[in-house]
Amino acid sequence: MSRKTALAAIAAVIAAACILYSLSMNCVAVGELNDDAMYVTAARAFTAGQGMRETFDPEAPKMSFPPGFPMLLAIPVLIVWPDFWLLRIFALIFSLASIYMLYRYFTRCSDSLQGLAVAALFALSPVTVLYSCTVMADFPYLLCSFAALYLAERLKSRTDKGEWQSVALLACLALVSFWLRMIGVSLIAAIVIAMLLKRRFLPALACLTASALAYAGIGFFSDTTRYGVMKQSMGVMKSVEIVLQNLQYYLSENFFIVPRISEPYNTVILIVLVTLLALGLVIRWKKGAMGMLDLYLLGYSCLLLTYPYFSNRLVMPILPVLLHLIVISIREIAGQRREKAAIVLLCVLMTAAYAFHDVSIVKASLSRGFRETIYDRPYRWMKEHLPAGAVIMSDHPPGLYLCTGFKGVVFSGERASYNRLRHIYFGNVSYIFFNPDLVGASRVSAVESLSRAHLITVAENPRDFEKVYEDAGSGVVIYRVTGDRDSYLEAYRHLMSAYRLSQAGDRQQALEELSKCLGRRPLFPEALNLKGSLMLEGGDRDGAIETFRELLAYSSGFAKGHYNLGRAYRESSRLEEARREFEAAFECAKAEEDIALMEGALKQLRELGPGK
Repeated sequence: MSRKTALAAIAAVIAAACILYSLSMNCVAVGELNDDAMYVTAARAFTAGQGMRETFDPEAPKMSFPPGFPMLLAIPVLIVWPDFWLLRIFALIFSLASIYMLYRYFTRCSDSLQGLAVAALFALSPVTVLYSCTVMADFPYLLCSFAALYLAERLKSRTDKGEWQSVALLACLALVSFWLRMIGVSLIAAIVIAMLLKRRFLPALACLTASALAYAGIGFFSDTTRYGVMKQSMGVMKSVEIVLQNLQYYLSENFFIVPRISEPYNTVILIVLVTLLALGLVIRWKKGAMGMLDLYLLGYSCLLLTYPYFSNRLVMPILPVLLHLIVISIREIAGQRREKAAIVLLCVLMTAAYAFHDVSIVKASLSRGFRETIYDRPYRWMKEHLPAGAVIMSDHPPGLYLCTGFKGVVFSGERASYNRLRHIYFGNVSYIFFNPDLVGASRVSAVESLSRAHLITVAENPRDFEKVYEDAGSGVVIYRVTGDRDSYLEAYRHLMSAYRLSQAGDRQQALEELSKCLGRRPLFPEALNLKGSLMLEGGDRDGAIETFRELLAYSSGFAKGHYNLGRAYRESSRLEEARREFEAAFECAKAEEDIALMEGALKQLRELGPGK
């Protein structure tokens, strides 16, 4: 294919993509993904000299994401604010630029036919179309990462004349990639390793220096230690479980290379895709072409599989690499004479597979206004009825803040219902915004489980909450916190005092503090559990059993309550009842991921022996 023909073809692809992306621009509104709202709000705070903040407030906590994208958004936000919906045009430019960068990179890796095929397939992929106009860091990262790979390939092969200028540009691209997304460390690692293997020490050193500066800068502008998934200390078994869950998810979705269809056809397609990907890697290895790109694919895939959350958009940075391997395999199978026809056929078939989903995205986009979100009705109601200064708990506080101006807190990750209630009162929460029915395929499963877990907390504490709004269309339900916060905090203070006294061995004083606590809040699971434990220690087994039963009648999922009731039954020689309670304690502790309590329940069950 001549250079002129190839340029005309890629221009046609970009033009078609521009039309398609423009038509699908309204499918995902600004603020619906939570992360995009975080970026926009942080950019707005940054332009006001407040640093990277989660809300437009100098006292708000620092943003928990890398600072690169908010900095990139700063000037566009200044231009369009408060019409932040227009930022989707800015996102569209990055999407189209990424397609051209992919064409340039894969043309360099192989030829213009390869570059055109990969760029075209990526441009028309439903995942690309869906997120093409979202105000997210994905496409800027994609553009910078492949620009860095392109420049690194030139430096590695020593074909670039301006050595120092190219090395400096490469270091800048590496730094920006890392600042856009922390998973960019896989890109830097791939470039450094490939350069060292080729004894190109200057580019390797430049990238390492850039990564060190980027890491220091992230610590200065952002607070990534608050990012829940980054600070979790997970054991080996939990890590393996996450890897297996992620692998199952991405395999079931065909790595988002081809849209999922019904079984058993989807299994056949998955087998074909895995075979083509493996064949592509083998062909690259046999031709001695394996290198930087393959290292990047390996590093990114490992980080992706160990990431506690999964999403279709997380695959986008390596989707072009996967498509590249498939095109390589098809060309090898078809042979040199028929490779053009084979690639054209591949593009036609995959475009046909994409078409149904792309049309659905466009229809969804055209069915809503430019500024419309799925939460429009609830948001309007909140702005009309909620008092100024109300604090809202939800699964997307940044998006809610961006669209309504109300500050919020995210759902607590606590497993136990009583701990979630404590989080609500200590967070001074005024209202809880639930969206239990609208959890899309791209959402994280943990978000849905947390939302439903807090619904359970609301149901278990009817005196503390009142339903004030429900929208059947979006599935949104809003509850007002009606409980007496001061009474709860006072009861909690007495509970903490009782804990300290019990640890000091002053059981009688501890019981007096618990009486004061339960006088303020009669149904307080932690207080009832401690009271029952102290009564059991004092030899009042019947009183302890009655207290634990009262606790479990109110909070049946309280694992420690079941365990302690089992102890009380065992000391009263009611062994079958004790066994049932230890079994219930094990199941509840499993749900709360309380390993120590699970082990304790199992130990008790082993000592009791098999039941009748």
